[in-house]
Amino acid sequence: MTSSRYQQIEQRRRARMLAASVSGVLLGGAIPGWVLAQDAAEGPQASVLEEVIVTAEKREMDLQRTAIAITALSGDTLEQAAISQPENLNKLVPGLAIGQGGPSSQIYLRGVGSYGTNAFADPAVAFNVDGIYYARVGALGGNFYDLARVEVLKGPQGTLYGRNATGGAVNLIPNRPAHDFSARVGLEVGNYSLKRFNGYVNMPAGDKVAFRLAGQVTDRDGYQSDGYDDDESKSARLTMLAEPNEDLSILLTGSYVSLGGKGAAQLPISASSGYFNNSDPWTGSSVASPGALVAQATRNGQPATLFSNGVIYTDGDIDIEVKSFSAQVDWDLGFSTLTFLGNTMTTDQDSISYGPGFRYQPVEHAEQWSAELRLAGESGIVSWVGGLYAFNDKQDFTFWVDQGFLFNQTGADVDSLKNDSHAVFGELTFALADSTRLKVGARYTEEGKSQSGQIFNRQGATAPCSTLGATPVTIGTIAAVIPGAATNGAGVAYPFTYCRDSLTGDRDWTNTDWKVGLEHDLNDDSMLYATVSTGFKAGGFFATGDHSVVENSYEPEKITAFALGSKNRFAQDRLQLNAEAFFWKYEDHQESYLAPTSPPLQVFGFTTINVPEAEIYGLDLDFTALLTDNDQIGVRAQYLHAEYTDFVFNVSRPGEFQPPPNGSPGTQPPSTVCGVTYVSQGLYSVDCTGQQMPRAPELSLTMDYAHTFKLSGGAAIVPGVRAQYSADYWSSVDYNRLQKQDAYVMWDADLSYFSSNETWNLTAYVNNIGNEDVYSNSFSHPSGLVFNALRPPRTYGLRVGVKF
Repeated sequence: MTSSRYQQIEQRRRARMLAASVSGVLLGGAIPGWVLAQDAAEGPQASVLEEVIVTAEKREMDLQRTAIAITALSGDTLEQAAISQPENLNKLVPGLAIGQGGPSSQIYLRGVGSYGTNAFADPAVAFNVDGIYYARVGALGGNFYDLARVEVLKGPQGTLYGRNATGGAVNLIPNRPAHDFSARVGLEVGNYSLKRFNGYVNMPAGDKVAFRLAGQVTDRDGYQSDGYDDDESKSARLTMLAEPNEDLSILLTGSYVSLGGKGAAQLPISASSGYFNNSDPWTGSSVASPGALVAQATRNGQPATLFSNGVIYTDGDIDIEVKSFSAQVDWDLGFSTLTFLGNTMTTDQDSISYGPGFRYQPVEHAEQWSAELRLAGESGIVSWVGGLYAFNDKQDFTFWVDQGFLFNQTGADVDSLKNDSHAVFGELTFALADSTRLKVGARYTEEGKSQSGQIFNRQGATAPCSTLGATPVTIGTIAAVIPGAATNGAGVAYPFTYCRDSLTGDRDWTNTDWKVGLEHDLNDDSMLYATVSTGFKAGGFFATGDHSVVENSYEPEKITAFALGSKNRFAQDRLQLNAEAFFWKYEDHQESYLAPTSPPLQVFGFTTINVPEAEIYGLDLDFTALLTDNDQIGVRAQYLHAEYTDFVFNVSRPGEFQPPPNGSPGTQPPSTVCGVTYVSQGLYSVDCTGQQMPRAPELSLTMDYAHTFKLSGGAAIVPGVRAQYSADYWSSVDYNRLQKQDAYVMWDADLSYFSSNETWNLTAYVNNIGNEDVYSNSFSHPSGLVFNALRPPRTYGLRVGVKF
């Protein structure tokens, strides 16, 4: 393929990109996300948009020559926008919605995501760090430092990424060691007593080996008045790059992440009064919840004391540790490059979280390993990438959930939850003509999951354990294996009988994903593409016993995606416009919610079902313009139609089993905009067919602008502003009116000074200038209240960086 028009285009484009001038460097370093260079044809003062190299297709490619909708964010962009947690990415990437579900992250992309966050759950959007898949969604925080870039891939990545990437992938690419010495330290201070220190040291050891040590420490008080939504994290990464000869490269990486603090806690909202303190929505959960729950009990005519024994207390405590070691070996064989990528990772958690609006105590130990062997190369008119992949994840864990004395307590003691996955994959690109390419790919996957353990649920008022085939036990028996179950947050023992049931299962699935695409170069700077591809998310288990009224497993979900896109550069590389229209057919989407699990419907738990059908289509736009050598503007927008076309499910209302009149059949239908049909006492059928899928606003938009004021001596001052607009959306599948986020606009601004020799810079910033309260997650409490998580309030601070 060396003589193809595609490679000729690449050579001409790269030839145009020369070393940056002083003004280009200042502008490029100051304006987040847009790296600039001189254009030789325009003279020394003409800046152009630099090419951005991505590895979305498992090899280095120019972003503008990659037939995928990708948002690529440079390390400078991430720092300027104060991206320190996964959920911060929401304000930069339209269509991406990341929220906190207790101590774990929920990732949605174009309406595709996973609401579940416990040990049983798998994400629907793959999260990768330097090519390594992170299976545990509680292990994602603490990785946003010393990054070269973040790549957000929209659409199923079934052939090259495989399982659990039905919505797409989020790739973090850390900076690699270089063969020259460099170092940097950064310090940030801000409101909520924010103190953040980060830095790196790059150390060559001769001309063939180099090391890079990077780290970050963050200490910030909680956004809520009682300390919840805080950040106490420590991270470190040590990387060694060895290049013994020009054909062989060895990269070894060890990393450590510690996440602490009180963690997330959702805030109660009622239809009658809104927030507990409407003048300050971030009034803490432990302050707001007791009054809100007692008021709800009064409205329901139920004893307030039963509610008050299920409130949010101040003892929230997050303790997560992640240790990872990976090795990547690249060997140039001449005709192709052979790559091995292996990893082993352990994740430990011992936390108390009030994320869902009640007490959740997970104690988990997870060990995963993965290995990928792939071959990439080209010959004549054909290029290829293909290989073998193996993944293993084993967990042992306990958890205790306390929804209050009026409702249920659930606990699990799982000695083994295993996941094995093996795959073979390949992708071929054929140059049909100088300007036209055909791409075909496939991936065959074998997936297996098994579980072994026991589960505990409170015995129903009229449903003895014997009706479930379960064994009655006391709280003392449970506390012997789940120590956190001894008492609730107030130190009160549970005066109830519980049912112990076995928790077993062994499931296997196979799947073949495929991709067909056509690419055509209109000229050196414009490309059209059309693709059809599929994605697959493995089935799994959820926490319900073998004798439950529902099966304790669910089936895989699948997606078929059609895309028509265009990538373009205009005005001699000073304007960029990328667009993609897409249509997705979504089948058996895995949706998690509180559902009845034991007869006669007085016991309910967090279950997962398969939604038969959903339809998603829309348009992505990405525009960037260098208005002048000193002015740059960027606009990213997404129109999205995401709708359930067949979605009917059952919900339980255990309050109907209380003494009359409140316990009368049919007196407590769920609060939802969906159609509701009474089935029997405590059971309702809910039809949400035709509803907008959660976290899928019809229109989302981000904009950024920056201007560079050049000072004498080569220094620069750069003010910048960013805005994010979102149309209204549902934050949860319950479709309670209190869970709907109204349309909003959030503004950020910053002012930076860059020294003449780029050795230091200083930035002052304000984020969420209007102090908008925006929902990032929501959960319907069994009482009928809604608990919503909020994105950060107004924050401001100073950030300084010094290079050596």
